[in-house]
Amino acid sequence: MVDDFSDSALVLLGHGSTLNVDSASPTYQHTDALRDRNIFAQVEEAFWKLEPGLGAVLRGVFTRRVFVVPLFISEGYFTEEVLPRELGFAQREDGSFETTRNENGQTIHYCGPIGTHDSMTGALIARAKGIVEAHPFLYDPATAVKPSSNLQWAHARHPGALRRGADAAAAEGSNGIECSLFEMRRASP
Repeated sequence: MVDDFSDSALVLLGHGSTLNVDSASPTYQHTDALRDRNIFAQVEEAFWKLEPGLGAVLRGVFTRRVFVVPLFISEGYFTEEVLPRELGFAQREDGSFETTRNENGQTIHYCGPIGTHDSMTGALIARAKGIVEAHPFLYDPATAVKPSSNLQWAHARHPGALRRGADAAAAEGSNGIECSLFEMRRASP
């Protein structure tokens, strides 16, 4: 069954960076492509580190249903704490956040990050393979340094996404692709 989203808004939520102006490009590209499909009444982009910010975008959404989808590669600190808190979702006793809230006649749904979808692993592997094939000189067999083929799930709290990616790459025979995980720890007060 296909849902009708003609009464809904989709907000794609990117991280953004004040150090790299191109960091927002994928979010804008996805937003434009989804707008062109006319599936949603509104498709907007918002960013954590850039304008337009979360609050400003939500104030400009006029539909009764709103779906906020983080364009992040995995679950983690930002997708499970920072963004839900900033979006005003209630925190549960166990520390997690609600994913639906009602406000001013709108129902706002906070969705899981897009990177957790099974199809993303294949897309990332294909992208890494393309980079390695286009730039084989970056691979130095003497040191086994493969900088452009390194898929990184930054700030991943759930290394399962990383492990699925590594397993999929190995099953596909992608010997030149490595997956790594950055661990983020909070500073002591």
